[in-house]
Amino acid sequence: MSEADSPLEPFKRAMTATMRALAEDEELDVSFGPGAPSARGNRMRVPLPNVGCSDAEVNAVRGIGDQFALRLRHHDDGLHARYIPNGGPAQEMFEWIEEARIASIGSLRMEGVAQNLDARLEVQCQQAAFDTITAETEAPLSVAVGLFVREALTG
Repeated sequence: MSEADSPLEPFKRAMTATMRALAEDEELDVSFGPGAPSARGNRMRVPLPNVGCSDAEVNAVRGIGDQFALRLRHHDDGLHARYIPNGGPAQEMFEWIEEARIASIGSLRMEGVAQNLDARLEVQCQQAAFDTITAETEAPLSVAVGLFVREALTG
């Protein structure tokens, strides 16, 4: 079976079109492959879901694409660089709050994007093993603040 005949080709085409629309960039270069997702300028690489995986897994992959595209459209690197704290927990908190701000823009405008971003956040929290935290001292403050901001912005 050629790559063009792959059952994932319609998914890739739809996801690329969605990311380009969200980013408002028809020249957005989207590729798919294994490993960690990445975004540099208007070049983005996202993973592919496994054939036959759950809807939650598909939505989490879509959430990665939505997150990257929304960041490209709604993030200002110059403004960000001017106000970001220099290192440590303050910088981490600043980044989480910026991600919450960007996610809220997409979530409040599009229900499907909200579902995808929520699925992506769920996977991030599972990978960080936040469900195993038993004491306040184990909880990363920057993440907690970012999640509270996201909840406040999106309801």
